[in-house]
Amino acid sequence: MIESLFYTNKIICKSSEIYKIGDLTKYRFEEVKSKLITTKIEIVKEDRNFFYVQFTDKSTEFLMCYRSSGRFKRIVYEYWRDLDIKFQNNQIIQSNYLLERI
Repeated sequence: MIESLFYTNKIICKSSEIYKIGDLTKYRFEEVKSKLITTKIEIVKEDRNFFYVQFTDKSTEFLMCYRSSGRFKRIVYEYWRDLDIKFQNNQIIQSNYLLERI
C-alpha cells in the first residue's frame, strides 16, 4: 500500500508548481513567488526572525518557513489534497485515506 501511495504522489507532485522549482534553498522567497503562476501564496505568520508561507494549489498544500532575509529554512508540512494525507518531517501525521483502507 505504501508503495502505491508514493507512486500516486509522483503523479500529484508533477502537477505542483512547487515541485517544478526544484531545490528551494537556491532561491529567496521573492524568486519562488515570481515562478508560481497558479499557486495561491499567503504569508500566515511573521515574527522577527522568520515568516511562514502557505502555498496552495489544486493537488497540494505546503507550509514553509523562511528566514526574515527571504532565505528558505524548511518545509513545515506537506499536504496531498487528493489523498487527504499530511506529512511533517517526512512522516505521515494525518491520513483519512489510510484509515479508510484498514
